[in-house]
Amino acid sequence: MLFFFSEARSSELIHFIVDSGSDVVTVSEHLIAELQLEYLRNIESRGAHAAVDKPLYSGVIKLGTEELHVEVR
Repeated sequence: MLFFFSEARSSELIHFIVDSGSDVVTVSEHLIAELQLEYLRNIESRGAHAAVDKPLYSGVIKLGTEELHVEVR
């Protein structure tokens, strides 16, 4: 389980899977809105077949007593 929050504006306990080979953390639009994550800027996200302009957000993942600052799209 994961406790995810951004500057204590909102939080939610969720289940998640870690993709250790991924360079990017992806979060659903619903969760981004609900947690009120901070918008940083748009980035070019490259996939196997195309590049798409996507918004980048900032948040914090709390695992036990450890807090990890992350950027998500």
